[in-house]
Amino acid sequence: MMLVEFIFQRHNLSLDAGEAQNRIKTKLATLPFVGKVEIKSVTVMSIWLVVLIDFPDAAEFNQAAENLFDSVGGAVVREFVADGVRFRGFEIHGKGGESLIFKEKPHA
Repeated sequence: MMLVEFIFQRHNLSLDAGEAQNRIKTKLATLPFVGKVEIKSVTVMSIWLVVLIDFPDAAEFNQAAENLFDSVGGAVVREFVADGVRFRGFEIHGKGGESLIFKEKPHA
């Protein structure tokens, strides 16, 4: 299992989080990795669109995982291309990076 936060600059996207999640889910269902991704949440912020996705089959970050994550990011951009959405990157939770949607508790 790997929980990944995808970060997009939302530009002209005017949908709420629920509508955005439905469109992303529909788009991802058309791609060959259906069943290997589970959208956990979508957050629409002032300038960001953040999509939290679980990849239950991913055990480690390697080139195949990076290619999969880039494919997911590209699919979301294609879904919202008319809104000017741009993919800014991804963050793997639990790897010590910075999350835009929640702060991880420091390890004691």
